[in-house]
Amino acid sequence: AYCSGLKSVTIPNSVTSIGSRAFEGCSGMTSVTIGNSVTAIGDYAFLYCYGLTSGTVGNSVTSIGSGAFDSCSGLTSVTINSNSIISNTSSESNLKNIFGSQVKSYIIGDGVTSIGNRAFYGCSGLTSVTIPNSVTSIGSYAFYNCSGLTSVTIGNSVTSIGDYAFSYCSGLTSITIPNSVTSIGGSAFEKCSGLSTVILPDDLVSIGYNTFPKKSTTRLYVNIGSKTLLALWNEGYDYVYDDIETQNRLQPSSSLYLSSSTQTSLTIKINSKYSGYTFTCDGKYIGSNGITKTGLYPEQSEVFFITVKKDNLSHPFAEEFRTKDIAPIVSGSVNASSIKATGSYTKGDAVVTKTVIKCNGKEIEGDNLSVCGLTPNKSYTVDYIITVQGNKTYEDSKTFKTSELTMTTEQPKVVSVGNVIVSAKANVDDAETNVGFEWRRTDWTDEFKSNTGTAYMYEGTMEGYIRNLYAEKLWKFRPYYLADDGTYYYGDWMGLDPTNTSYFEPTVHTYANINIEGNTALVKGYALGGTDKITVQGFKYWKAANLAPSGDLALEARKASPAIPADAQTIEAEGRVMEATLSGLDYECTYSYVAFAKTDEGTFYGEVKTFTTGPDATGIEVVRVASSEAKAVDDKVKGIYTLTGVKVSDDAAELKTLKRGIYIVNGRKVAVK
Repeated sequence: AYCSGLKSVTIPNSVTSIGSRAFEGCSGMTSVTIGNSVTAIGDYAFLYCYGLTSGTVGNSVTSIGSGAFDSCSGLTSVTINSNSIISNTSSESNLKNIFGSQVKSYIIGDGVTSIGNRAFYGCSGLTSVTIPNSVTSIGSYAFYNCSGLTSVTIGNSVTSIGDYAFSYCSGLTSITIPNSVTSIGGSAFEKCSGLSTVILPDDLVSIGYNTFPKKSTTRLYVNIGSKTLLALWNEGYDYVYDDIETQNRLQPSSSLYLSSSTQTSLTIKINSKYSGYTFTCDGKYIGSNGITKTGLYPEQSEVFFITVKKDNLSHPFAEEFRTKDIAPIVSGSVNASSIKATGSYTKGDAVVTKTVIKCNGKEIEGDNLSVCGLTPNKSYTVDYIITVQGNKTYEDSKTFKTSELTMTTEQPKVVSVGNVIVSAKANVDDAETNVGFEWRRTDWTDEFKSNTGTAYMYEGTMEGYIRNLYAEKLWKFRPYYLADDGTYYYGDWMGLDPTNTSYFEPTVHTYANINIEGNTALVKGYALGGTDKITVQGFKYWKAANLAPSGDLALEARKASPAIPADAQTIEAEGRVMEATLSGLDYECTYSYVAFAKTDEGTFYGEVKTFTTGPDATGIEVVRVASSEAKAVDDKVKGIYTLTGVKVSDDAAELKTLKRGIYIVNGRKVAVK
């Protein structure tokens, strides 16, 4: 090692291996010839041999160690007679990593039978290469990104060229493929931007996709024999080929195109310019109407395997198309304590059998979810899952972050001595039940436990009623919110004098979130007494057609208003948060309703809300009570539709798998339970 005066070395045939670091630092050595008996070259054997300009690897070498030729910066020419070194390569053991990217010339010996995958990968200094007649195959990525390569000669025994074999060899301007080659892999010459002429053999039968560059700076001419036409035809580039007997031009666009698509079907047709050819798909002739595949899923990629024939020639190829999307998506809104999420999807001909939306351990079947009791200023994920017929599922997820909690304590209303209405503004949901107030005397020490009581929310206002406070002392109170994780959140304390009475009207609100089933509606309201006792409370309701204005109205006067028609019906209810069931309504009709509370001073109202009843299910045939009790439907079904007119199927048997609901079948309503 470190023999700087050594000029050249010939390893005799009696030597079978070269040890690790054997010639390390021999910087004056200019050439080395390794005899045919050497089978292994050790790690760093020629490290730092800066002067080495050429080398020969014998045909018996089967392994070259790590860094064997590292820092041999002058090495520009290598002769390789070892089939093992070129054939059995990988991304770690290719020639670039063994000899360096600066090598300009590789001479491949006659004993080499195949060029392995990635053999010359990234040898950017390589300018020319001759592949001898002994080589029968060129592997995938064999000369990938040899950007300096300007000349390639391929021997007459090569039968196959692998995928990406010469891709990104931008210096190549022409290439001649010998007659022995029968297959060329996909993208074999892709990104060879300087390529202008290609000569292909007459008997080429297989050529991969994107074999040649699509957007060359110069026009790409491909000279081929007549038998190669169909092999190239599926490529879809602008090739000109020159046959001795005839002059033809290969058309630039693909033969197939997508004529129409749905979420469950694809129809392909043939470009009219290929009318002289015949096409079959899975043995079925493709006529002027094209060919349709049904029974697919949304967002499904489907491959059409086609055979094209012209005269006595045939060629198989495949093209891939995609059905339309169903595209589930989650949207919603948040406040400090809740998430209201909605799932939606692109409706089409795919039969959706089930939708599920879930968050924070709560899961419901449907498209809408409201989750309360959440921790303020925390992120939660909502998942929405669609199942279509055939149990194929599609999902979307969205992360929502609850708001910072704000609670602002408001001035109390002392309606009578010791009886106080307390309130606070809070950005929590109306559906929260774990809100309330804490109160204590101002002279109490920490040894005394505060009193607490629940409250109710309406559009951002928390309201509660504290009764029988000791009038001889001053008190203080504050609002609270209890999250489901057990954490309490408080507003500021506010003092109150339980003797400082004033007159207060009752507080009445009408909730908009109600449940409707057919001609029955469950409505919800809120009534909090004021100075005078509430004697009657409940709801008034009427057909919205009797009310000139439309939409939700606020009754400014709070007392009896001409906006409520004289024939409005009344139903009484109890409790601070009151509910009532309105039954016997007309089907598919819009109604208005309003909560009210009556005292000796008059009647006080909440906000006017509206709702629309559902369709009449009376007398509708029950198609499926259970899977074993399914009743027959007309054999000749013209179509199954939703109530909104969206067609879901042509097959009556599919009613058994549909999502619960009401459908139109042959002009009549059918309920699926």
